[in-house]
Amino acid sequence: MRKRICVLVGLLVCGCAGQEAGQPQTMRLRFVPVDTHAECGGGASWTALHAFPGGPPGVMRAMAHAGLHDTFPVREEGRPKLFEVVVVEADDGRFVLDVRSEKGTQRIDLPRDGSASVQVAGSQYELSYPSVTVSSTARGTTNKAMLLVHRIP
Repeated sequence: MRKRICVLVGLLVCGCAGQEAGQPQTMRLRFVPVDTHAECGGGASWTALHAFPGGPPGVMRAMAHAGLHDTFPVREEGRPKLFEVVVVEADDGRFVLDVRSEKGTQRIDLPRDGSASVQVAGSQYELSYPSVTVSSTARGTTNKAMLLVHRIP
């Protein structure tokens, strides 16, 4: 199941290649951490858990864009928060996250293009930090990385 999710995410993030001569090329977006609360404000942005279109049956997905020291909740639309994710440490190669629920805190080390599983409230969740590809004409860095959360049935 994990391999199938990673392949689907890879296809969604990277798209179908094929660059024509003279067209902008693509490059991997680099994450450059800044203390978002001190310097940029705004915090994380996120979606609620929802069905994963075209994905494995029963899998629900949430997406967040978060930077260093940001926090975001994981919940279904219109439902109470299941847990929250806190970015404790981050750089372009990895994120260290605290997954906080009413049962306690689980710390995970999440490498770029890797994933980690946690159990919360009787369900399995897989968190991942995929590479994102942008046009070579776009800005090549960001202070908010994309993080994905999948609830596995």
